[in-house]
Amino acid sequence: MSKPDFLNEFIKQCSQNKPEFEGERFIGWEQIIFTLIGFGLKAMVPELKEWIKLGAAAIALKRQELKEKLVKYAKEKELDFPTAELAAEEVAKNINADNITELIDSLENSVS
Repeated sequence: MSKPDFLNEFIKQCSQNKPEFEGERFIGWEQIIFTLIGFGLKAMVPELKEWIKLGAAAIALKRQELKEKLVKYAKEKELDFPTAELAAEEVAKNINADNITELIDSLENSVS
């Protein structure tokens, strides 16, 4: 799969569990997911590379840390916070030992 295709599929996968929003203003679930992956995760590529060395068990443990960093990124970029927090959780839980190498490669070679 080409790098843009992989990233598009990863974004779609993370966007599938769209929460219900009641009366909240937000920029859009898919746009927040895209921003967290395309810009937030891209900034964390050096750290993600270290995860590969740690193995699958460590990746599972690092998900909470990744979620917290994406939430911090969302706050800094003034994204709709309640939505961004849920989106960060979705992105973090979709990273695993099977896709992290391709995700890193795709992020490094993508144009944002």
